[in-house]
Parts: sequence; structure tokens; C-alpha cells
Amino acid sequence: MLGTMQVGPDAPEALEVRVLGREALALAEALAGDAFLDLGWLQPLAEGRSEAWPPGREAWTGWLGPRPVSFLLLDVGPDQRAEVTIGVMHEVRRLGLGRRLLDHGLERARTAGWRELFVRVDERNGAALGLFAGSAFVAEGPGDLGLVTLRRLVVAPGGSGGSAA
Repeated sequence: MLGTMQVGPDAPEALEVRVLGREALALAEALAGDAFLDLGWLQPLAEGRSEAWPPGREAWTGWLGPRPVSFLLLDVGPDQRAEVTIGVMHEVRRLGLGRRLLDHGLERARTAGWRELFVRVDERNGAALGLFAGSAFVAEGPGDLGLVTLRRLVVAPGGSGGSAA
């Protein structure tokens, strides 16, 4: 576990976003109790086997000072649509760190020319639903297994786009 951290109101600006590295194991351990996250995808990287990742997978870690406290995972398909996964440690939630990572993912999608971002969120996770809805993701009808799918079209440089309906 990473331990207790004191965080001020400037946390979103202080968050440093880095390409995900070997710190994945410590971050996975810190987030292991989160009922909404499946962190099995981190194991190959934590073991130093990033080559075991599927093509199109990109990941970043959000750092506050010397500690990784959050992550962003984008799985991009051949159709240029990317599935988003974000995780933030309990003790630093509701400070804007998830939004900062989501903004990073949106910028990555724009510069790469991806068509769409989508996310599957547990219907009981009001904070995550609010995060994505607040960033112009639009929910599809009721999902399977208690999951809600939200989508957002991406505006590529020089292109057009917006929220998916």
C-alpha cells in the first residue's frame, strides 16, 4: 500500500502524467480493493512483460509528488475507437484527478485522429458517471450486467465532431 497522502486543492494542477511503467504493481495493490476495477491487465507490465499487452493499448500513470495515485488506460481498436479505463486511489478521489487524466486521454485521441472514446461504467458508480457525462460522453440505453456504456465522438485536428447521440 502506498500510505496516507496529504493533498491540497491544487492537486489537479500538481498531477504529473507519465507513461505507465513498472510502478504498476504498487498502484494495482493500492487500488485492489476497488469494487469497480478489474486490474488484471496490469499484471504483465508489473512483471516486466509489456510485450504481452495487446496492440493498441496505451497507459499512463498520474503522479502526485513521488507517488503514483491514478491511471488511464486506452485500448484502441482497428476502427479507431478507444475504450477508456480510469482508476484513482480512494484517498485522492473527488479532487479533479480523474478529469485531468480524462482530458489527457481526449487530447491523445484528438492528436491520434481516433474516431470515438467509450467507457463502460458500473451503474452504481455515480462519480464515474458524472465524470464522463461532464466531459460530453453520452450514455446509451440500459446496459447488460449493470454496466452503462457512454460514448463521445472525438474532434481531430482540422476535423469536426462532438458528443455521440
